[in-house]
Amino acid sequence: MGWVPLLSVVFLATVAVARRRLPSPPWAFLTLAGVLALATALPPGQQIFAHLPGTMLRSPARQIYVTVFALALATGAAVHLVAGMAGSRRARVAWGALALILVAHAIDLGSFSMHFVRATAAPEDAAPEARAAIHSLAGDGRVAFPLQWPAAVNRDEDDVGFFDSLVLARPYRALLDLGGAPPETNLEALDGASLDRRVLQALGVRVVVSQFDRPELRRVESVQGMGTFAVDQPAPRAQFVPLAGVHLVDATEIHRQLRNKDADLRLSLMLLPEDSRHLPPGGTQPTSPAAVAYQRESSDDAAVDVTCAGAGVLRMTEAWDPGWTATVDGVAAPVLCADDVFLAVPVAAGSHEVRFTFRTPGVVPGACISLASLASLLAVAWLAGRSPKLHC
Repeated sequence: MGWVPLLSVVFLATVAVARRRLPSPPWAFLTLAGVLALATALPPGQQIFAHLPGTMLRSPARQIYVTVFALALATGAAVHLVAGMAGSRRARVAWGALALILVAHAIDLGSFSMHFVRATAAPEDAAPEARAAIHSLAGDGRVAFPLQWPAAVNRDEDDVGFFDSLVLARPYRALLDLGGAPPETNLEALDGASLDRRVLQALGVRVVVSQFDRPELRRVESVQGMGTFAVDQPAPRAQFVPLAGVHLVDATEIHRQLRNKDADLRLSLMLLPEDSRHLPPGGTQPTSPAAVAYQRESSDDAAVDVTCAGAGVLRMTEAWDPGWTATVDGVAAPVLCADDVFLAVPVAAGSHEVRFTFRTPGVVPGACISLASLASLLAVAWLAGRSPKLHC
């Protein structure tokens, strides 16, 4: 933040005391919001929230954004106040002083920020033959790369790891359960290369690139000092599970089985009891395995051709989200949440084309609100230009 915003608050408070006038309601609200955001972000506030059930405020750094925003507004208000207090004879002096203060503020922030900027050489990418080998081994499956490996190949493949402050709740909880981590674990970075074989298999990972030896996996070759390991028998990207392998259990049992090291999640799937109304009639049990052909047309579209002798559920190892829809032979079909994490669609016996499509929920209402807000802003600006008495 620098010193200027803090000094601006002191200046505004001094002026308010000298004038014996409290700040207007908007400024009182901004002050309260900034103070509360800072107080709850500090360690004592975090310790209090740690005793409450659930995760209410996950990122202290993002809470301080509110405090910084309030201080930035206070700085603008202080500049505006000083500029208004200067008379016509002292206007140049006042504006000159303000300019010097703002330049000093920019230098203060710039010199401090440089401590967090580190220039490095551009990373050396994997050789074309190595990238081709990884892609060939992965096929339509996932790859587990080291989190800090700079090669661009980890952007060409579906990396099971992540670095993100915001992660979807269902896959995050499933990862904790599969890995046996405590439920209260709070992390924003996951090194896919460190996951054990059971987790890799359940998530459909076919290749692991790691700087460490993985004796439980099959080594295939090396890439720039990294070992490349194949994961045997991973869950396919799309899999048909007959009704005999579909278990209707509550959420508690689902997550208990996810943590059960002896449970093989590739052989069956779990649904909530209320999902039973979407399942097709069982009929006779199939005597031959289903034929499944998976094709990913884009990140938001996938097509699966399935031929099965009996009814069942098609599971795709993609995180369930309200934005996903599905059709079976062109007819809308319910999208279920298998194992409380994966996409699933019930299908009857026979040959079918199942299509999955993702569309971000709320795009149209959000766009309408944004357009309405822009129109309102333009209207206010137009009115302000016509009426000198109108203050925004």
